Amino acid sequence: MKVLFDEDLIATNTYNIMGIPRTIFIDISGNISYDREGIIDEKMLKTNIEKIIQ
Repeated sequence: MKVLFDEDLIATNTYNIMGIPRTIFIDISGNISYDREGIIDEKMLKTNIEKIIQ
């Protein structure tokens, strides 16, 4: 899994990101499948990874 840093604020502006920390899962088509402001736990992480890799 790649973790990307939005240094040029391209994703921030495209997806209107306001809060930090923020976790966004984006599927292969570029659609947001899950979006959450705040900390996520391991279960949320695993569940959402499984959704986008199917």
